[in-house]
Amino acid sequence: MVALLFLPLLFAQSEQLSKQFNTPFHDNVELYAESPLFFNPTAIDVDKDGNVWVTEAVNYRQWSGKNPGRHHEDGDRVIVLRDLDGDGKAETSIVFAQDKDLVAPLGILVLEDRVLVSCSPNLIEYRDTDGDFIADEKNILLTGFGGFNHDHGLHSLVEDGKGGLLWCAGNAGPHVVTGTDGKTIRSGSAYNGGGPAWAGNVAGLVSDDGVAYTGGIIGRMDMDGSNIEILAHNFRNEYEVAIDKYGNMYTADNDDDGNESCRTVTVVPGGNYGYFSADGKRFWNADRRVAQNIQSAHWHQRDPGVMPHGTITGSGGPTGVTVYEHTATPELNGFLLNADAGRSIVFAFKPNIKGSQLTLEQYTLIEANREGERGTWFRPSDVAVGNNGEIYVADWYDPGVGGHAAGDSEAYGRILKLTPDQTYSKVEEPPEEMLRVAAMRKAEDKSLYINDPSPFVRAICAVEIRTLDPAIRLPLLIALAKNMPANDRNYLESIGIGARGMEAAFFAALYQLSNFDRNDLLHLAWRLHPSEALDYLAFYVSSDEPYLMRRLAIDGIAFMDEIDAAEEMIRIAMIGPEDTREYATWWLENRVTNSWSKYGISVGTEAELAEATLAFTSRIFTPKTNTAESVSIEIKDGKTLWLLVGDTGNGNSNDWAVWIDPEFIHEDGTATALTSLEWNDAETKWGQVHNNKTCEGGVLLVSGNPVDGIGTHADSFISYAIPESVTGFRCKVAADDGGAARPGSATSIQFEVYVESKRDEAFISAQQELAKTGDRDAQNYLLESQEGSLFLLEHVTFDAYLTKKLQAHNDLAVRAFFDNARAQSVPESIFAFTGSLARGQELYRGKGSCFSCHVFDGIGGLLGPDLSTIRDKHNAHSIYTAIYDPQAAIAIGYENWIIELNDGKRFFCSILAEGDVVLVKDSAGKRHAIHKEDIASRKPVLRSLMTSAAALQLSEQDVADITAFLLESREVEFTHEIDLLENGLDDFAFQLPEGTDPADVWRIEDGVLTCSGMPIGYIYTKKLYTDFELEFEDITLDEARRKVEDGKLGYLIIIPELFDDPAGQVQADRPAPVTLLYSTRIPDRNQLVDGAVRNLVSEIHSDSGPVIPSQLLTGDVIQVPEVDYFDNVLLGLLGLGIMTNSIISIAVRISTFRNQSILKRLLVTPLSIWKFFAAEITAHVLLAWVQAGIILALGVFVFGGHIHGNIIWVLLVTSLGSIVFLNIGFVLSAWAKSPAAASGMGNAVALPMMFLGGTFFSTAALPWILPQLSLALPLTPMLAALREIAIDGEPIWDTWPYLAALGGWVVATALAAVKVFKFG
Repeated sequence: MVALLFLPLLFAQSEQLSKQFNTPFHDNVELYAESPLFFNPTAIDVDKDGNVWVTEAVNYRQWSGKNPGRHHEDGDRVIVLRDLDGDGKAETSIVFAQDKDLVAPLGILVLEDRVLVSCSPNLIEYRDTDGDFIADEKNILLTGFGGFNHDHGLHSLVEDGKGGLLWCAGNAGPHVVTGTDGKTIRSGSAYNGGGPAWAGNVAGLVSDDGVAYTGGIIGRMDMDGSNIEILAHNFRNEYEVAIDKYGNMYTADNDDDGNESCRTVTVVPGGNYGYFSADGKRFWNADRRVAQNIQSAHWHQRDPGVMPHGTITGSGGPTGVTVYEHTATPELNGFLLNADAGRSIVFAFKPNIKGSQLTLEQYTLIEANREGERGTWFRPSDVAVGNNGEIYVADWYDPGVGGHAAGDSEAYGRILKLTPDQTYSKVEEPPEEMLRVAAMRKAEDKSLYINDPSPFVRAICAVEIRTLDPAIRLPLLIALAKNMPANDRNYLESIGIGARGMEAAFFAALYQLSNFDRNDLLHLAWRLHPSEALDYLAFYVSSDEPYLMRRLAIDGIAFMDEIDAAEEMIRIAMIGPEDTREYATWWLENRVTNSWSKYGISVGTEAELAEATLAFTSRIFTPKTNTAESVSIEIKDGKTLWLLVGDTGNGNSNDWAVWIDPEFIHEDGTATALTSLEWNDAETKWGQVHNNKTCEGGVLLVSGNPVDGIGTHADSFISYAIPESVTGFRCKVAADDGGAARPGSATSIQFEVYVESKRDEAFISAQQELAKTGDRDAQNYLLESQEGSLFLLEHVTFDAYLTKKLQAHNDLAVRAFFDNARAQSVPESIFAFTGSLARGQELYRGKGSCFSCHVFDGIGGLLGPDLSTIRDKHNAHSIYTAIYDPQAAIAIGYENWIIELNDGKRFFCSILAEGDVVLVKDSAGKRHAIHKEDIASRKPVLRSLMTSAAALQLSEQDVADITAFLLESREVEFTHEIDLLENGLDDFAFQLPEGTDPADVWRIEDGVLTCSGMPIGYIYTKKLYTDFELEFEDITLDEARRKVEDGKLGYLIIIPELFDDPAGQVQADRPAPVTLLYSTRIPDRNQLVDGAVRNLVSEIHSDSGPVIPSQLLTGDVIQVPEVDYFDNVLLGLLGLGIMTNSIISIAVRISTFRNQSILKRLLVTPLSIWKFFAAEITAHVLLAWVQAGIILALGVFVFGGHIHGNIIWVLLVTSLGSIVFLNIGFVLSAWAKSPAAASGMGNAVALPMMFLGGTFFSTAALPWILPQLSLALPLTPMLAALREIAIDGEPIWDTWPYLAALGGWVVATALAAVKVFKFG
């Protein structure tokens, strides 16, 4: 009868409980367990038998006085809840562990053989050796996590599906944790509310992997605590981490500071999630841009290197997360479940692929109706999935959340259970992209996915390759960047993660791609922001692109920690486009307080304070020294009063401050409270400046006593205009209890008062006039301020003293504009110097770099005006002015231009030659031949590219010598002979000096077409030329065409008989165009050559009388098999693979045999030693064939490479190269004392050959003597032979010089191996 009555009672209780909640996916809510079986649950887990494990936090924050209720003297507990009778409700509670080391533990993971409990500073490992659900063994697996007895410490762990563990910890650092193998991770930040055991949380802590992580962190480790690493960082307080079966990670970040910025987010390995500044030293509001919304600013969404913030859930307190992967409730399969104690809700998020990002669509799993205590006190702290698909929700149960307090003195808690309904629907199939992502994460070769049609897959691929060698990563990243979808921040950041550590090389490679999208390049320059991108971003700022794009370029500059970037920002702020100046000024004011503080920028408040006098500095206030200090200062002729509060350099957490009863004192003795006046300006790095309120709007309290005054927070400044009659200022200063009285607070602040006096305009004007006359005292007075220094730059002639002072000025703006100002002034003393013609000639070609841009007597570059006749047009003074101030006058025809093509491409360039084809040089130094009909518009940029004398560090004697060289008559020998065809026409552009007779230019002597005397052209090679010889063989035109087709001849110029006789062409009524014959082998170079020769021919005819208006030049193009850069790289990778595998594998193998005495044993066997070595070599050569086949197959069929030659010949060259490298491996094995040493020696030999042997780029591009050195390496002839056979289609016998070199290496290395080889 009792049982019969009890059953309806259970139904009634369940029905009543269900009415308290909204559960869209379930019909019923059941009470699984409640106090007194356990108290205050923080985290739960379900074991394989369905038992529910609970960590309690009864002793949570009792040190702070904010949890005065129940207390466990022996420490907090781990409880096991068991349902032994199968009624769906736990009736048994077992104390698994109670431990004084357990103080508010925040996480639990139940494994097969042990239980891991998260309780900062420790990760504790318990073992139950006898199966009675009571811990028998305890071990501190790891220690050093910050946040003891604090919500922001170490949270729960979860298995990662690959034999390891994922873990997370909030921002209550510092976290300094050493794994069981000795590897240490570190993370710190400006947050110092770490609890009772706060130990100096600071930013800038560097982990053993070389990275300075900040804020909350998510990491991974092996099961035994080894190989610990940080995967993502810069969260606020991410409470738990979850992972689905595809390898996607999720977390919920808790921010209950009233900013409505809590979030649930997909976690990308390598990601920075943006709570602090990137260096961890500033909270979000310190970097908030003008008009930026809170959520965007809160997670630093406009900073490069920060991942998208995910789904914003608003205000609240997110806690536990888990992924529901069960068919019991099909509608929830694959959903992320996220408890939020602040909102009294458990969310259910459906992952959706949107572009490259896995977004989270928000639903409700269970939400309290918030009626009565049971509704308003529902505080879900964790959520877990049972073995049968049921869902358990841990309820902390408290009247409030946040504020690090507990209001329920009984510490009541409960666990609710959502049981699957008995209705079945079809489980939704996962997207194909998700399956490919799962496969990729398991694959050895991630590069197979770089061309996947899904940006989601490609973005994850970019992240997955982040640990590959930079040389391997670079082409993969370029391919991924070329496929970047528009306006996809996640994809952009993923590429940035993949490029970590090689940003400069990656940007440089992208910059060289002529067909790379302009907007994509800007976004990548912003994301990568290497110093090499400064010029590009600076140019973009001054372009006519939309404002938002130019603002992005300014942001990219702001994130370069370079003095050149700071100088560029000053230039933008002062003389940049008008709509960018205010934004650039904002960045200067921001950066002057952090990463650019060392550069001496005087801007914003600092610039204004430069005109003020420090009248008062307080002692440093801390919670232990918070007694009010009096301030009393005299004021005379005051203009502005400044009240400053600084954080003393340790971060501004809890730095609440108050100016108590501040008032001006008047001449008649009366006082005016500053709280009754309007301030000029008031800023603070946290909260707001308030009259008679704290920075957060509360009551001002100092040591428990209410006060009146101005409430603020470090760092802050407040300024007031000083009324006429004021003679003094007085107040008291102290730390406000809102920060200083918080338990564990690290408040540390200091007050300063500055007074700016009224300017004596008459005195300043007098000093300026005296400074112009050379008065040193007046000049020194003006040098003390930015304004005065800029006056000197504009109005005073520099002598050595002023030059030294301005060059070393402590204001970066003054230094930045010093060059320009110095350029505007020709020193009078220069006229006393006598120039040297010989030295001037040397300077013209060397230090002065003049000839690289200017033609002089037919010699030099075409970027600047021809200086051949400058002596007929200018005197010494005008040349001095041009050298010292290039901006003073830009010669007509030598402006810089922005050229826009019909297809939307743009060039910032100088125009080298005009005609039907316009030859230009862009800002990167690349040349382009543009057909005039392809140009949509061109716009001049009135800025000279010429470098000033100051920037070139030319002395007055240097300038005088160069000027003498330009003005004096002289006989100068500039001759250099060059085979134009071999060196490539792409190095040259041509012109004929005015008045040159073409008959004096071209002549044929002994079969050689010679261009001598006055013409010709030099442009990028930095050598001087007057004689160019084009050698012609006595062969037929068909034979010459075949040479072009085979690649043995770059270009063939066919000059007709009547070429230099325009009158004869008219008489014969027959045009005689020059024919330029070339192949499609190098299309980019072909455009330039075509343009150069076309303009040359046009120039020759321009002064030679009438011509028939027809083409002066025709192009004859030979189509050759398609070849691109990747084809060269593919053969380079083949050679690299054969080399490294052969050297290292044989060296390690033989060294291992020697260490194990196998080689000695071979000596006493019937096996011939030569057979053993022959077998080793044969096996490795066969392996090399297999390796070559795989590499070539992947290159051709996956990456679209081209192989035009005979594969058998490729394998023969591969065999020869493999034997050489195997012999090298034998030599190294003789010297190596262990296999590890053999591997290291093999890498030491292989790496130089990789970079010097032409693996990824031509050896001709190497500097210094390295091209010659590369010829002495065995990899060089091997790659040359492979490329001629595979790419150019040459027969193997035509590569005999390379084969001979390899044969020599075979003999030499074999002899060396025989000589040094040892059996023991």
